[in-house]
Amino acid sequence: PAAAVFNGTHPSGPIVRRKESGQQEHYGWLRQLDLRLDVPDMDEILSWDFDVLLFEENVLVEVFLKLLDYYKLVEKFGMDRAMLKKYCLLVMNRHYKDCFYHTVVFGGGEEKEERIEADYQTLCEYHNWYHAVSCAHASFLFLSLGEADQYLSSEEIFAIIMGALIHDMDHPGTNNDFEVKRNSTLAKQYANDAVLERQSITAGLEICKEQPELDWLKFFQNEETRDLVETYLKECILATDPARHACVIQDALLIIENGQKFQNDKNEPTYLDKNDPFHRTLIGRIIVHC
Repeated sequence: PAAAVFNGTHPSGPIVRRKESGQQEHYGWLRQLDLRLDVPDMDEILSWDFDVLLFEENVLVEVFLKLLDYYKLVEKFGMDRAMLKKYCLLVMNRHYKDCFYHTVVFGGGEEKEERIEADYQTLCEYHNWYHAVSCAHASFLFLSLGEADQYLSSEEIFAIIMGALIHDMDHPGTNNDFEVKRNSTLAKQYANDAVLERQSITAGLEICKEQPELDWLKFFQNEETRDLVETYLKECILATDPARHACVIQDALLIIENGQKFQNDKNEPTYLDKNDPFHRTLIGRIIVHC
């Protein structure tokens, strides 16, 4: 049974996509479904069968907050729940983007890149709000059902769940190779290195810096802890760069080759040392990368 009903509203404006012909049509396949408005309880969320596509977009803000509630993170860090909700709603709206480029060719073959700004919202075919919450949920399950949480601090758990939510924020619907080969503005800004991942990191953290009323970093007790959370979150998101896949795998294999030298909370042999910052960071990188 439903635990609660979310009385939210849709983001303003129709959700549409642009055809190759340039025509607009309603992004109707999702709207034709009988999407749920109720907020699922933790028994439903704590399962690999949980499907974000069954819910209205706004309901998923509450789902994300429940992931934090499971670990009592909002309470532990004294966070403002209403502020977190507003931050998530902003992140949700930042996942409605035009997923294509428009190129204007000038004389002499010089090209200028332009993003078309429309007065409607476009739901990205893949890197959208549903994908963001799905990744946060999967990361949560690796932590909880997968018991990776036993190796991590509360700050690191928060960084993983939040990092998963914003890891594709402001994604233009391209990939890094495309950006680099076009010598795009983003590629230049991030020196051709993990271009879209760094853009998402910047987008997510800029909200905290530019809108103090939405700054969740300020709830961590001191500058050292805030730096830890920010650095850990960045490492998790950077690990989603396909170019870093081999590095993540190599680091994991090195730990396995060293053997089960440690014990977990159940006094069972394990490859991971929860007192080793490298091991704890690798856990976050693997989880969000997956």
